[in-house]
Amino acid sequence: MAAHEAARRWDDWASYAVGHPPALPPGPYLDRAYLDPLGYPERRARAEYASQPLIRAILEDPELADRFPYDPIRHFGPDREVYSADGGADVLPTPALLTLDGRWVECGGPDYRREFNAYPDARDDGGQGAVPLVTTRRHPARVDGPSRGSKLMQARLIVSRAAAMLPAMADPTPVIDDLRAESDELDLLVAELSTEQWGLPTPAPGWTVAHQIAHLAWTDRSALLAVTDADAFQALVEKALTRPGSFVDEGAEEGARLPVAELLSTWRAGRTALDTALREAPAGGRFPWYGPPMSAASMATARLMETWAHALDVADALGVVRHPSDRLRHVARLGVRTRDFAFGVHGLTPPAEEFRVELTAPSGALWTYGPEGAPQRVTGPVLDFCLLVTQRANRADLALHAEGPDADRWLGIAQAFAGPPGTGRPPKEDGR
Repeated sequence: MAAHEAARRWDDWASYAVGHPPALPPGPYLDRAYLDPLGYPERRARAEYASQPLIRAILEDPELADRFPYDPIRHFGPDREVYSADGGADVLPTPALLTLDGRWVECGGPDYRREFNAYPDARDDGGQGAVPLVTTRRHPARVDGPSRGSKLMQARLIVSRAAAMLPAMADPTPVIDDLRAESDELDLLVAELSTEQWGLPTPAPGWTVAHQIAHLAWTDRSALLAVTDADAFQALVEKALTRPGSFVDEGAEEGARLPVAELLSTWRAGRTALDTALREAPAGGRFPWYGPPMSAASMATARLMETWAHALDVADALGVVRHPSDRLRHVARLGVRTRDFAFGVHGLTPPAEEFRVELTAPSGALWTYGPEGAPQRVTGPVLDFCLLVTQRANRADLALHAEGPDADRWLGIAQAFAGPPGTGRPPKEDGR
């Protein structure tokens, strides 16, 4: 029934679209704006997307806007059978699957939906009994039935699943360059530290400066395997699934026990190798990850976000104030695009409409996301926004302003990294 309904929607779309010139999805326009924000601002990108005859006809007619999504080209795709099959496959799956043999499988597109639907069909009991469909968006760590003691849903994924949703960039070089610069800046911060300083505690409970760098080295090594050796990366994933509640911390702990010089050398070698691999990656290639597959640009964006966030923890331990740079545009963009994920992981239905987000860059430029006329909006310094979405600061200590109830709620739950809802940081005492 669901597949038939999906086919009907596709036919409805196709019969309307055939009367207009072909249109492009917004991705190419927004990618150009992202790479050249001054010469081709997002406002112009959205205007040119909306000016296409097919898109303009939909946006200007409330009845059509209700029938078709904002990006119908990408939503419906060119293949009726694929769209129909996906529509049918969407009926059963929840955001994740816990199988009866103890495997925890995260949501990740059509392949995940097919696996999810095939799993109960393949079982002798038809999927009855201890039902594997046990996760809820509000309580991602809850396990019903016989597997209640499982720790699988406590797994901490390394980078944001939402990075994989970023539109493909025409050239990933700019974000790879910025990842290198972010890493080099952190390197300068730790290169001359004493052994005692490497042991200083950071705001992450139980983690020292050494743990922070070891974690980055461990994740860089995982990313390198994903880009260069898919089989080896899969073996790493399978190993992680045997200890999903502790494998991230164990990786950091193992690295933190290394002599300082060896840890520093390992981190430097790993990130250099990853830099080379990302630059040499085939255009349009996608690589396996703990969530959906990633492009080179998405991988670099996720690595930059994490490097920046962990560098803040290191700086905090050392009593150093880091000065923000325009590299934060990558973190901000990721933070904006993870809005719906943040709502979903808290068990909330994401708002149907986009928000307007206006952020003041370190250079003084205004970075904007979303429709200019959106009734709900978020404004403030980009540094504060990035601190919020990486949960490195409490909202009470940040100069962010929300207009509209959904935008205000978002600022209370924003999260640009995967896994269960983060606990965030407590507010500073006396506002300091």
